Amino acid sequence: MENYENCVKIVLLTAENNNKKPIVLVFTTAYDPFIGGAEIAILENVKRMQGEFDFFILTARFRKELPRREFKEGARIIRLGFGKPWDKFLLPITCFFYSCFLLAHFRSRPRVLWVVMASYGSIAASTLKLFFPKVPYILTLQEGDTEEHLRKSRFYLVNILGFRYAFKMCDFVTAISAYLLDVAHRFNYQGMGKVLPNGVDLSNFMKEINAEEIEEVRGHLALKGNEKIIITTSRLVSKNGLDTVIRALAIIRKKEKKLPVKFLILGVGPEAHNLKDLARSLGVLDDIIFAGEFSHKNLLKYLKLADVFVRPARSEGFGNSFIEAMAAEIPVIATPVGGIPDFLKDQKTGFFAKVDDPDDLSQKILSVIKGEINKNEVISAAKKLVIEKYDWEKISQNFSKLFLTQIDRFSKPLILLATGIFPSDIGGPATYTKTIAEELAKRNFIIKVITYADDLKSPSFAAYSAEVSSATKAGKATEGKQIPNTAGYKLITVSRRIPKGLRHFIYFCQCLKNGFNTDIFYAQDVISAGFPAYAASIFLRKNFFLKITGDYAWEQGMARFGVDDAIDLFQAQKYGIAVEFLRALQAFIARHSDKIIVPSHYLKNLAVGWGARYSKITVIYNSVGANAINKNKDVLRRELKILPEEKIIISIGRIVKWKGFGAVIDIFSGLIKNRPQLKLIIIGDGPERGNLELKIGGSGLGNHIALLGKINHEEIFKYLRASDIFILNTAYEGFSHQLVEALGAGIPVITTACGGNAEIIQDKENGLLVAYNGKNDIKGAIEILLTDSGLYSKLSENGIKTAKQFTKKRMIDELIKFISV
Repeated sequence: MENYENCVKIVLLTAENNNKKPIVLVFTTAYDPFIGGAEIAILENVKRMQGEFDFFILTARFRKELPRREFKEGARIIRLGFGKPWDKFLLPITCFFYSCFLLAHFRSRPRVLWVVMASYGSIAASTLKLFFPKVPYILTLQEGDTEEHLRKSRFYLVNILGFRYAFKMCDFVTAISAYLLDVAHRFNYQGMGKVLPNGVDLSNFMKEINAEEIEEVRGHLALKGNEKIIITTSRLVSKNGLDTVIRALAIIRKKEKKLPVKFLILGVGPEAHNLKDLARSLGVLDDIIFAGEFSHKNLLKYLKLADVFVRPARSEGFGNSFIEAMAAEIPVIATPVGGIPDFLKDQKTGFFAKVDDPDDLSQKILSVIKGEINKNEVISAAKKLVIEKYDWEKISQNFSKLFLTQIDRFSKPLILLATGIFPSDIGGPATYTKTIAEELAKRNFIIKVITYADDLKSPSFAAYSAEVSSATKAGKATEGKQIPNTAGYKLITVSRRIPKGLRHFIYFCQCLKNGFNTDIFYAQDVISAGFPAYAASIFLRKNFFLKITGDYAWEQGMARFGVDDAIDLFQAQKYGIAVEFLRALQAFIARHSDKIIVPSHYLKNLAVGWGARYSKITVIYNSVGANAINKNKDVLRRELKILPEEKIIISIGRIVKWKGFGAVIDIFSGLIKNRPQLKLIIIGDGPERGNLELKIGGSGLGNHIALLGKINHEEIFKYLRASDIFILNTAYEGFSHQLVEALGAGIPVITTACGGNAEIIQDKENGLLVAYNGKNDIKGAIEILLTDSGLYSKLSENGIKTAKQFTKKRMIDELIKFISV
């Protein structure tokens, strides 16, 4: 073996001139001189991006005469192995160790792992991701085999070690067709993805070829000049269906004995012998030219000889050869399989033939070469399509943007959001978590969300399944198609059906599993999500940030342990063992958090009372989304079947003891005697719902009180806009989303001065403040709003102004600043 260390030094020295350019490690089983569609894609993209990135292409050596290290066409080619055909089987090991050295050596520069095709090289890259989690890993799917072959090939090892391992570890998938993007989904990939097709070098395939060059090729192939030429540029493998062309050629020879037709095959492969035997048995061997290997630079000369390009593939990921023929203004006949329908539309940009149907194929070939159909419009449309969508210049620009975007993503902290509730659950923490997950993802942060949920199936996966599969089947897939993936973040769920204790342990295990590559755990509550997330952060030695939105010990005391005191009084009293244990646990977690966010100054003072340092607590007010319902109030009331004369009082929130829905019902019962036009709507769910239903049933006011339970956010907005008064009778609120949403809907609000409410509401300016469960206060406030139109309008207008202060941009800007400090 040659001096390995000297070779490494030579490779590295050539990359040291510019220490700012990102390093891209390209993993491919084969490369120059073994050129196929995937290898051409690497070459064309690298040539165009070499000014922005330093490329190292790691591949199998295969032949002893090939140099181990070589700089060629913008890339440092590193051929690994002993120069034997089985070098590819060593790539998972040789590629891994060589890449470790390169990644360590260039640790001061941005780095990217780019895997082209999930194969032997991808195994190395997937393993590298375990040791270099902050290096982005991009997987490009170029596969042309059938999905069944991908699943079962080599005793399922390609499926398990190639595809599933790659999809598990990669950060982004690009696919050359919507079909392959859909294959990624069917292999259970749930991350982000995009269709970035292969292209053509327009300057090469649209240049003029003079008559002398064509005659030179014609002479080389021993052609007379009057033949009709069917051409294909294909690897001689079963999936490309060249046996179907040979059978179709035999049918053409029988139908058109005087028509001079030749089938020119450019390419080599394992099926060459079988194809020749088939041609010999059908008596058409003399009509076929097996031209063998060819220089891609000279391909245009061969294409210009042809009258039609044919490849009736049985499977196809994309097919560069079709695009090249289109660019060369050669009519194309193909089959509607795999990624071909992305660019070939029957009778518009080419012609479809049936799979494995030589009779149909022979008819299509004869129609084209005999001029029975108008092929000029098809040729023109195909060329226009290639120029618009399949120019390597545009495609390489998209790859460059993708590389830089991923580098930027991984330069930022990786954040795991741990929450107890998430939409469709109702509640401030659910809305807040979804909002920051979406907004941080839009700003190129890598976000994971772990939540308890009633349904284990990730919404992102369901959305992907419905959207991508239906688009592929409908033939609507286009370049740039994205996998939805829940707006760019990963959602992990733990079923609420699992018993408590075990459920929390599983949550902790999910935090460990998904926190390995995380920089920051950001818990949205102190106990149910905060405790397992905190434990995982300690185990993994990660930063732990905590959002305090309330006093969990007090809430549980109210719900389960007989506590009746208000939250402020609760802070100074002693209670039973269970309550004191929860109080001590939440105080411990708050004190040991690296940073704390609270949505109100009231909660900041509460956390300080638990022993948390004042300096590590930051107040960031939550944002509240603008009301997306544009219909006016009258239209919404008709839609919701609310009568014009009815006056709607609405209350929204989790149905728990301290929300005081029972008192609202009692107050409503007294009001309705003199105001029969009143109607009360309660939206929400929770542990006290059963008791509330009994209370409503016992009141005899079932026709006037509607308990709607849990409904989606859009419907909540509709009811808010259609209502006349909003009531939030609560003993505690850290920061009430429902309160601000009601203000934004333009309806006057009545609420208590408890918790953070007083930081939002100024009495008689943008709302009315009342005592918690103060029945006379609340009743009086309702009557004032029903009779004083001037005050009603003032509160409505000022409420809208107040709501506009709580914007997403302000909140996210402050949150990013908080994270980055």
